Amino acid sequence: MWQQLSERNNPDMASARLAMDAIPLIRTRLAELEKRGRHEPLTTGRLAALWRAQTRAARLELTIDELRRYCLDMLRSRRVLDDDTPDYLRGYREGFQLVLRDLRELE
Repeated sequence: MWQQLSERNNPDMASARLAMDAIPLIRTRLAELEKRGRHEPLTTGRLAALWRAQTRAARLELTIDELRRYCLDMLRSRRVLDDDTPDYLRGYREGFQLVLRDLRELE
């Protein structure tokens, strides 16, 4: 019987998948946030991160792995959030974390 290959079991297959496949998931997240209608700093930060990730994902030939690295790089610049961190930056970080979570679902 022919075994079905999954991207989780075949890293080469996962790395070849285009980041454009993530755009519908990112758009869903954007729609959820925009539907709430409240644009406080936390939500605005999340929206900004999602828009940036969507723009990056739309690049031709960009892979899921490259999009993941981009999101991780964006998170790396602000590793520690303390109580004095503005809500916008906290939301910005959370937005990239949402994208990373969605990328895991694609695998």
